[in-house]
Amino acid sequence: MDKLVQVRDQQNKQMVRLQAQENILEKARYILKNSQEPVARNLTSRVAAQAQTIYNTMSSEAAQFNWRSGDYTLYVTTVSGEKRFASLSGGQQMKAALDMQLAMVMEFSRDGCLP
Repeated sequence: MDKLVQVRDQQNKQMVRLQAQENILEKARYILKNSQEPVARNLTSRVAAQAQTIYNTMSSEAAQFNWRSGDYTLYVTTVSGEKRFASLSGGQQMKAALDMQLAMVMEFSRDGCLP
């Protein structure tokens, strides 16, 4: 009878431990599920800021980049106003696209800079 009680106690401890692990996993799932938008917003903001810096060092006209995380549309604001990427001239599109690509390479590289 004592052996059965010991086995039952061990199983109860195992059950409590598994329930605690399940609770932790549910919290982790909830956090990961709800972190998508803030992570995307933060990432697009950092990439756009870096691309803006690159663009402004190469261009005579200062611009502000805004890469919106909801639809991933790039907006470029200059003294002439705000324009969507598709509305920029061909040269402006080329510069903005290259600057965005370089900024993404810098963001996703191991230490944040090119080798």
